[in-house]
Amino acid sequence: QHILVIMPTWLGDAVMATPFLRALRNLYPVARITCLAKALVQPVLAGLPLIDAATSYATNKHGSINVSQTAAELRKQNFDLAVILPNTFRSALLAWRSGIPRRLGYNRDGRRMLLTDYINPVRREECEVRLMIQRRAARESIATGRWPNVGAAVANPNEIPGWYVKLMGWNSFQPLPTIEYYLALSRYLGSRDTNRQMVLGITEDEREEAAAAMAQAGLPAESP
Repeated sequence: QHILVIMPTWLGDAVMATPFLRALRNLYPVARITCLAKALVQPVLAGLPLIDAATSYATNKHGSINVSQTAAELRKQNFDLAVILPNTFRSALLAWRSGIPRRLGYNRDGRRMLLTDYINPVRREECEVRLMIQRRAARESIATGRWPNVGAAVANPNEIPGWYVKLMGWNSFQPLPTIEYYLALSRYLGSRDTNRQMVLGITEDEREEAAAAMAQAGLPAESP
């Protein structure tokens, strides 16, 4: 088996894609995995033990991606599967023109016809509701001092009444104060342990607020 992974264009997105590469390697331990990426992303892939090879796009004299030439070069490698991480039409078109028999990606930007296997993206509204629930759970944990076990779900969306979800829109939650959040985090991580030290970085305008918050938390101002 020979798998092509078309990597995200941006450096940060490529870094965030490395857990996917690990999962892919675990799923196909003996397959040959090749990543296609722009020059900017190549340093992320250099020496990465999760893949077998990394290749770059063919470009024209202006430095732009040459889809036809890149597809011709990929066709020679006889890939069995292409996993298309970017959501662009061009990336799906490239996999299709490369003659790869199975092409997996998100069903977006009108490229469904270019994919043999596709995933429908989660609706934005669902993402927003889940984020709202997680923020609410975080506020409650800080207020009560009770924290979920590591790896456990912090909230079940099915337990939230439908009317509550409708009333709680994207703009209705209150952002957690930064100072209170980091003080709560320091307590959770065990900053009172003599073997640990945490430093709270603040601006001069925040000094009075930070001192009051640390006093309320029972932490000395010189050693938050």
